Amino acid sequence: MYYRINKVSFDADKYDSIMAAVESKRELFETFEGLQNSRIVRVSDTEAITIAEYDTEENLDNSKNEFAEMMKEMASMFTSVETSYGEKVWHYSKA
Repeated sequence: MYYRINKVSFDADKYDSIMAAVESKRELFETFEGLQNSRIVRVSDTEAITIAEYDTEENLDNSKNEFAEMMKEMASMFTSVETSYGEKVWHYSKA
C-alpha cells in the first residue's frame, strides 16, 4: 500500500467549512483509481492529518494532478499544507 499524507493547518473557525468542502468531494474520491480509503485526524483546533491509502504506487502517482486541483479549490481555507508520500512498511490490526 502507498500513502499520501497531508499535514494541514487552518484557522479554527474554518473547520466546519473545511469538513463540508471535503464531504462535497466524496464522489470525486470514488473516481480515484486504487484509492482504498481516506481519513482525516484532527490533532488540534488548528491542525489535521489526512491519510489516503492507495493499492499501488502507480495509482497514487496517477491521482496527484486531480488531487492538486481539488486542493487548489480549497486553498483559501488552509494556512499551510505539507504533503508526504510513502509505502507501508508495517501494519497492526486487531483480529
